[in-house]
Amino acid sequence: KFGLEWDNAGIKRILSNPIYCGHYINHKYEIENYLTGRQTKIPAEQHFHHERPEWAIITPERFQAAQRQLDLRRAKHQNIHPSGRGRYSNRYAFSTLIKCEHCGKSFCRKFYTYVNTRVYWKCAANDQSSKKCANAIKLDEEDLLAEIRQYLATLICDKERFVAEILANVERTSISEDRLTDLSRMERRQRDLLNKKEKYIEMCASNVLTISELKARMEKISKELDTLEYQIEITRRAREMRQNTDELLAHYTAEIHRFLNLETVTNVDMRKIIDYVSVNQDGTVRIFLQKSKNSDDCNIDELEIPT
Repeated sequence: KFGLEWDNAGIKRILSNPIYCGHYINHKYEIENYLTGRQTKIPAEQHFHHERPEWAIITPERFQAAQRQLDLRRAKHQNIHPSGRGRYSNRYAFSTLIKCEHCGKSFCRKFYTYVNTRVYWKCAANDQSSKKCANAIKLDEEDLLAEIRQYLATLICDKERFVAEILANVERTSISEDRLTDLSRMERRQRDLLNKKEKYIEMCASNVLTISELKARMEKISKELDTLEYQIEITRRAREMRQNTDELLAHYTAEIHRFLNLETVTNVDMRKIIDYVSVNQDGTVRIFLQKSKNSDDCNIDELEIPT
């Protein structure tokens, strides 16, 4: 709105701002020094919440869906990185998609020019002056992309194998009636916890609970909610996958054809096909392919990539 270019940080602020679904939060900062204007953050349990439905431009359900997607991406990248400092990036075609099997960090993009310019990827920890990781493998960007294209072209030509792999993947991720019951139970528990949060906030506003008591209770509820949201999302995806096998096959085949016809591949295009690439210091490169738009499961293929 200030005539600035779009950037990742700005988009994330928009996606995370509940005001767009009619929920306004204030009392989040206080002035620490009036001379410098320096602000400090106020703990979340002391924020003031106001419902403003007339301001809403999206539904609360759509807003929560966006938060679940953000949480899933955050959890996925933090799980891949033992340090917990993983982050999502889409600047280049392989940004945060190539993972080191030894330290868990993403590979970073490098290039040098002598006669021609070579673009390659190497472990970010090995690229540091202290060489915190022993994995010194370098992947040529053009070679890696060419190998992926060649493999995908072979995959869709062998239709029987392709369909068999997809169906086997569906079978592995299909959920039983017991898991469907678990989903209903998890959703009920989620609603109960959200109601408890509202109740505790009201009790604190009425001085029934102290701020420290509210904080302790809210932290406990938030931890359980994070776990529940992840489990619910995975179970929902597995159910959708079982119910839409034909659509899944058509979708993935179409994505591969589209990918092969692209002259320039972006990170978004790559993520529709690839879950991630794993690299061992002995030069073994494993390509983990996405097998559906609704599942975190993937097939593993070892490709010989020049290093």
